[in-house]
Amino acid sequence: MKRNYLAFLLISIMVVGCGPTAPTLTPTSPATTPDTSTLETRVAARVFATLTASAPSGTAPPPRSATPTPRSTPASTSAATTGFRKWKVSQVVAAFKQAGLEVADPQPMTKTDFGTAPRVAVEATLFVIPSLCKDCGGRIFSFASQADLDRTQKFYTDASKSSGGTLSWFYVKDNILVQLNSRLPEAKAKQYQSALNTLQ
Repeated sequence: MKRNYLAFLLISIMVVGCGPTAPTLTPTSPATTPDTSTLETRVAARVFATLTASAPSGTAPPPRSATPTPRSTPASTSAATTGFRKWKVSQVVAAFKQAGLEVADPQPMTKTDFGTAPRVAVEATLFVIPSLCKDCGGRIFSFASQADLDRTQKFYTDASKSSGGTLSWFYVKDNILVQLNSRLPEAKAKQYQSALNTLQ
């Protein structure tokens, strides 16, 4: 039995060895050989299309900053008011004296001095021009806003018109309003104006 098995095995080996020769592999033409680079391109295109289809549309929003941006706030009214107050009454008095003009006995205006006039001035001073008369002179006001200055000037202008008298002399320099007695000659009044404008 063992001998018969060995003989069968030997015959099988001989038959296989004597079989037809395996065909020699020859390079195939470019038309039948798959192009590796083309396949890679197609695979990459399919992967890109898959990723694009699965990604959400639109551009992702930029990450939020850890520090919030402070909001700008409008300038306060008090800051604007402070900026308007450029000159003090004492500086105007000093300018008049420096110019050799009469500005005798400057005194803060009282409630009685204001009468019905609007009391909106930050400072208000009366002074005397003795060459006119013992009670003749003028007023110097400083204001915190242009609106208050205009309101006061309008009041005294209207008061002069209603009394039928000659209008007072008014001169303005920034936040300062100067009112001079109407009896003062124009040439003299303009000297006060020139002195007021020396404030720089």
